[in-house]
Amino acid sequence: MTGSDSNYLINHSPNWERIPTYGYRGLVDIALLNILGVDAACIGNHEFDFGLYWLFHCLKSAKFDLLSANLSYHSIPNTTEYEDETRIKPYTIYKKDGISIAVIGLTTDEFIKTSQVLIKNPQDVVQSIIEEIGDKATVFVILSHLGKGEDIELARNIPSIDIIVGGHSHSKITQPIYVGDTIITQTGAFGESLGILDILVVDSKVSDVTYSLIHIGFDVVEDDDVKSFLNNFKNIGVLEKTLVSSIQEQSSMGEFVAKKLRETFSSNFGLFSSRLAIGEIEAGVVSAQDFFSVFWPYRLRSYGPEKDMTPTQVLNILHNKAPRLARKLLYIADGLSNIIKIKCSPSTIKEIIEYNTSVLVGHPDYLQLDGSIPKDSSELSIVMDLQAYRSLLDGGILDDSMPYSIYDYELFEIIMNSFDINKSHKKGILSITRFL
Repeated sequence: MTGSDSNYLINHSPNWERIPTYGYRGLVDIALLNILGVDAACIGNHEFDFGLYWLFHCLKSAKFDLLSANLSYHSIPNTTEYEDETRIKPYTIYKKDGISIAVIGLTTDEFIKTSQVLIKNPQDVVQSIIEEIGDKATVFVILSHLGKGEDIELARNIPSIDIIVGGHSHSKITQPIYVGDTIITQTGAFGESLGILDILVVDSKVSDVTYSLIHIGFDVVEDDDVKSFLNNFKNIGVLEKTLVSSIQEQSSMGEFVAKKLRETFSSNFGLFSSRLAIGEIEAGVVSAQDFFSVFWPYRLRSYGPEKDMTPTQVLNILHNKAPRLARKLLYIADGLSNIIKIKCSPSTIKEIIEYNTSVLVGHPDYLQLDGSIPKDSSELSIVMDLQAYRSLLDGGILDDSMPYSIYDYELFEIIMNSFDINKSHKKGILSITRFL
């Protein structure tokens, strides 16, 4: 759903022609799965490509079950935020035509980029769950993202499994594989085939199976509702004037973004780190490619996902409430652009402006600002992204004694809602609130 697999890339850049909604990094996929009416999906390794925090950000709007029985949270640095997390379940039991069907999810430990989870041995977990469920279910189905080989091994060792619907190894299984009485299927990869498995249950046992694999080619008629839905996300909206960024001076891009931040959060000042909006967006209809190439460009990374830690974990590191060694983990949070609002004195704002012009100018952390200092005011509010806050803490301009509020909004989501979608282009994204 949120993956960045190399098959989506051309010369280390997103294949926008093949996947015009790539920039949303899973947000659109969740909404589409809601429309399709799926009952359950299994968590795979690529769901963590942009980090555990981002995965949960996407899952907020999911109306279906997310399953993984062998996944557990192992937050670094430690946080209690996942203790009561229930969006990813180990299994669920569905009632279909009077038959109780237990569906268990399994996740591979291969190629997982997040440092915030542990993957347990799937065989131990499945055996325990089947014993726990007992006679509450008639049919046991595994949604597996382990790969064909591990699926076969799982079926050999746990014969009480009725069906394994597999993934991960991209195996195109045209006829079901039988391991004892266990049925194993997999449809390949990239939505190129659709698998249909009909089962007949007699006397609490799967007695007959019909399986077919349908190739999804260009001859398949598109669904009008799905096509219309996806077209809504190909363009963000309309921009009245061209925006250009700079790390040397205040820019048109900077003014647009900082002003929107200030107005959205009713603050005296809005500011953000220039590194979060590098490039140019021309006036007119703004495509998803145009927008995300500036506000969340693809970055080739070899050291972890850019939105893996929660904002609270990052703040605990910055405020020295985590072990000192945890500070090295900040490199896996350099893409977090959550909004933070602080209260400070007018003199602090003057220090920020001076620090920006004397130290940060020419650096990617150079701040773009918008706002003014009211007369006779002893306390002001500033709204900024998390990377700007980090830069000003490191510079000694801000400190953790200043009251703050952190919001579960990313900078690009706020700005996405700024584009005029009502004048001439009605196919833009309607509102970030559909995700939040």
